[in-house]
Amino acid sequence: MRLPTLRVYRVFRELDGVPDAECRRFVRRVIANRSSFEALVPHMAAASAAIAWAVGWPAAVEWFGATRFVPMPEGWEGRLILLLTTTVLVAALTGLLSRDIMLFLGLRRELSRANCRKCGFSLRGVPISTIGADPDPARTFVRCPECGRKYCLLDIGLAARDLLPFATSEDIARAGQRRG
Repeated sequence: MRLPTLRVYRVFRELDGVPDAECRRFVRRVIANRSSFEALVPHMAAASAAIAWAVGWPAAVEWFGATRFVPMPEGWEGRLILLLTTTVLVAALTGLLSRDIMLFLGLRRELSRANCRKCGFSLRGVPISTIGADPDPARTFVRCPECGRKYCLLDIGLAARDLLPFATSEDIARAGQRRG
């Protein structure tokens, strides 16, 4: 498993050859298309962590004698400052971690949209064929190279752009043309 430090999109092998600018554009598209619940998860996680820490930490100090294991200030002012500081840090780190997890899940979902429904093989980069002279979306199809199943792009909710997400506009225009 690859663990990126700053760029979460580098976890996915499909994005290895893609420049950082295109990956950032892809991440922005994933963020723009996420549900409102997915946008609220980091905030809810941070608030839950802040409440749990602010309640649990004094309880651990009072009832379980955590002062034997953790050095604590003697006065209540010092303990209050320590509690406030650690509550903010725990909430911030929990919010950032949950934000990255939700972004990872959104990227994985977006990349798996272009997989074969039968065998799970990635259809990215597979030649797109069109029946007829004009590029009608209902007559545009792709065939899975792994299992051989033929999919109409309109039926599976994909466009040529989804199968060639990091291509130039000329590549996308050529994708719908008949192969000769």
